[in-house]
Amino acid sequence: MSGRAPTKSLGAAPRALPRPVARALPLALVALLLLTVLLAAACDDDATSPDDTASPGGTASPSAVDAGKILQDAAAKMSTDGFTAHIAFGTQLVFDGPDLNSTFTATGSGDLEMPTKIRYVIDVTADDSGGALEVVTIDGVDYYTRDANDTEQPWSVSDSPMAVPFDLGKEIVRYLSMATQTEVVKTSVEGGQGMMLIRVTMDPLQYARGREELDMEAAFAQTFGLSVAESEKALAKGLAIAEFKVGEDDGYVHDLTERWLVRLEGGNGFLQEVALAFSRFGKPIEPPIVEPQTD
Repeated sequence: MSGRAPTKSLGAAPRALPRPVARALPLALVALLLLTVLLAAACDDDATSPDDTASPGGTASPSAVDAGKILQDAAAKMSTDGFTAHIAFGTQLVFDGPDLNSTFTATGSGDLEMPTKIRYVIDVTADDSGGALEVVTIDGVDYYTRDANDTEQPWSVSDSPMAVPFDLGKEIVRYLSMATQTEVVKTSVEGGQGMMLIRVTMDPLQYARGREELDMEAAFAQTFGLSVAESEKALAKGLAIAEFKVGEDDGYVHDLTERWLVRLEGGNGFLQEVALAFSRFGKPIEPPIVEPQTD
């Protein structure tokens, strides 16, 4: 294996953005692509809108305590070493307002094996440009990439914040630790199984400070050219919501959507949405996720 090479860039550079956004673009893209930000999911917008009420004929919602316990139990089931699942994902980051108008999207699918093995293909679009990458992580440190449209291209390997171990259970616990409200907002039957849609409303400022591997508060301040105090004030007025669709029979999280919305006094703002769908729980991954060979 040769020395580390930088990961391949995704196509041409995006169109020039207003200066505050252009200066912070790398951090914004990391925020966009991090999974939990890793990971178009099976959830549709109507099924997970913050304005939804219980579906007609749905059962009565359990208490907030019960909803939290349901998620804690799901976290335990989905955190064990060797746990496998197929993932489909979509994420969008939108800057808008009088001075801003840019959208970044990423979609893809792949497989994971707890705690560190992930293999997926991701398509990224930044305004009018973009590209596709095939990605493999094995040990939670090394981040292997190659052009998804050119399988003859050698793999590159680098350190990356996106190579960190992915632990869905830990993510669920992290959401719950920031929760100001946890509730079952809808019940439904899908594929013959009952599903509960559980919404976790989080403290928006705590949410922005909630990742060790990425300082989202600093990225927000840099993007919009704000002081620390201005950034803190704006973030505190934002909205941070995570919604989980949990199977009543199997206890797994089948879908997860996350929304982070902040609006500034001048009209500028941004919306980040992440949607993930999980399936094939506990099934063998074929072919197995192995370390790619680099030149």
